[in-house]
Amino acid sequence: MIVVALAAGDVWGQQALDVTGTWTGAYQAQGGNAGKSTLVLKQEGDRVTGTIQVTNVDRSFGSAAQPIQDGRSSGRKLTFDAKGADGSNFSADFSVSRDGAEVGGWSRHTGPGYDATVSFTHKRAK
Repeated sequence: MIVVALAAGDVWGQQALDVTGTWTGAYQAQGGNAGKSTLVLKQEGDRVTGTIQVTNVDRSFGSAAQPIQDGRSSGRKLTFDAKGADGSNFSADFSVSRDGAEVGGWSRHTGPGYDATVSFTHKRAK
């Protein structure tokens, strides 16, 4: 399951940011695995839907885009869950930059025989 957190709404006087669009970037896991990732998001109110695609060495997440579940955005926070191709769970807690051009943060990826903390950075595609 994948959880990524982005916020929409007024938090501490900050204007809500719409995370709709394509975000491309990279990740780095504690164990040294690294790769590329793409988020395709659509926001309606505080609800966020879309997909995450991760390319990794062990292919636990699979090469196909996976749907996000329970996506929510509030202020500059984005959260969602997703499942890897192998049934692994992914949950993330991301922040959006003030200008809305970048999103990143930490996630937890758990599956058969592993439990990893992963750092993500993404930029909004033009």
